[in-house]
Amino acid sequence: MTGRGFTGVVISSIFLLSACTSADSDAVSENPREVDGISTRAEINVDAGTVDLPLDRFYVKAAEEDQLSTGTGVAMALCAEEKGLTYQVTPASNPEISAIYAQEHYFGPWTQDQAKKWGFAPLLPTNDLIVNGILSEDTPYTKGYFPPKKGERAIYDLTDEEQLILDECGIAGQAFTKAQVQDGGWHREYDPLEFNYTRNAQAVALVEELGKCFSEKGMSPETREGEPWYPQGARADRITEEQITLALKVVECKDSINFTQRMADIESAEQVQLIEKYSAEMIAKRKQIDEALSEANKVISQNPQKILESNPEHTH
Repeated sequence: MTGRGFTGVVISSIFLLSACTSADSDAVSENPREVDGISTRAEINVDAGTVDLPLDRFYVKAAEEDQLSTGTGVAMALCAEEKGLTYQVTPASNPEISAIYAQEHYFGPWTQDQAKKWGFAPLLPTNDLIVNGILSEDTPYTKGYFPPKKGERAIYDLTDEEQLILDECGIAGQAFTKAQVQDGGWHREYDPLEFNYTRNAQAVALVEELGKCFSEKGMSPETREGEPWYPQGARADRITEEQITLALKVVECKDSINFTQRMADIESAEQVQLIEKYSAEMIAKRKQIDEALSEANKVISQNPQKILESNPEHTH
């Protein structure tokens, strides 16, 4: 069972340092630092709330996916314009929202910021927390984008007949959509959601060490769902002062034993074999992604008139 998410405590899955650090631990001391130029080390970024494992670098990240999706939309809009259909594209997201989706729980909340903002709830923008019933419907937030101005049309305003024209333009953004497809051998053999800590003696010992800190702070590990890195009483379906206080205690324990870096090092060590086997394929995939991103950025920057204006007062 992975630590990337909140899968079982109280409710089932809802849907799921300004500088990076990568200190050596016992888990990585015997592994090569690089394989064919690919780093085998984990990097954690406290400010960004990200845990970057070796294989993660060959998947499209949240901000990259947004950029490729927006590039696809603009490319299709340009194609449609050549066929006499004009409309504007709503960006897939904006930097603030992308930054939230880029964060992750790694064996639960692991940064002070995550604990203070979400407690044990999923790391989501305010509007998504409202939709999922975690925050009340009267929670204030500002929509991210302005509606179409006079003379503009959004894609959701197209008629059925116009949609047929748009369907003909699907090929226009094909390079951007292909880059987002994960079809590599390493992807087929490794599921990032299936790291089973119980099969790794170092990981088991580390979770037990975390449990001892819980006890020292008056908490008890949650064992009913097999996720003892959560304390009893943790709730994923609400954000309250009580939950925030509890989450902050968990983060304090993790910080005190360098839990996140050490566990990330353990998981990274398990990925080395796949990197050795698929390094050439992985490098080719990252090249495909980077080239698609470069082209998407060019299409977007050269055609601002095709994108609906974002709201500068947007809050998450």
